[in-house]
Amino acid sequence: MRQNLRDLAYELLKQRILDSTYSANDVIDEHAIAEELHASRTPIREAIISLSQEGYLQIVPQRGIFVKPFVYSEVLEIFQIREVIEPWCVKEYAGILTKEEIRAEREKCIAEHKAFKDGTERFYPKIAINHTPHTLFFSKCNNRLMRELIDKSESLGKRKPFSGLPDLPQSEEILSKLHTLEEGHEAHMRMLDLAERGQIDELVEATREHIMQSKEDYLKYWFHIGI
Repeated sequence: MRQNLRDLAYELLKQRILDSTYSANDVIDEHAIAEELHASRTPIREAIISLSQEGYLQIVPQRGIFVKPFVYSEVLEIFQIREVIEPWCVKEYAGILTKEEIRAEREKCIAEHKAFKDGTERFYPKIAINHTPHTLFFSKCNNRLMRELIDKSESLGKRKPFSGLPDLPQSEEILSKLHTLEEGHEAHMRMLDLAERGQIDELVEATREHIMQSKEDYLKYWFHIGI
């Protein structure tokens, strides 16, 4: 039962961090969480320790438990991981994809693009890689340690960055200086076309270029670097 409460507290706190219910540097009240879940402090503390080890929370003796900001240096670290892992995954696994898998992914890519164009989902630069066609290449990775690194980077990358800038505006003016939604979609479709044609070397290079452009747009949008 305690393990279930620990897992419940872990998921609750993590989700609130990821969806920005808890902002950077917010204080986590153990007592309030324990009361909310009708639990003792022990499973709550276990969940907090796990989240601190994963980089979501910071435990400061005599001061409290704080939401750890997702800062510029961590953003760069995740993009550095992507720059190494994604081209490697593409090179290792794109060749085993079936044409049916690639065509199905193309349909998903078109549907995702339509959702953004229709306004169903809000478009802004992200690190998270849980979208097409990245998920297709990663799904074939059977290297356990690489898989763990991918999953951790994906999880951390869902957080809203803390820029340290007061009232940072995400305006239409800034969006106009980024590569467009159409250009991102075209890059994804080109990656799938290259995969279907078996042009792996070209696909690796296209993937690398796409990551670098995503990084540039992300830093412009969230940190105003290069604006």
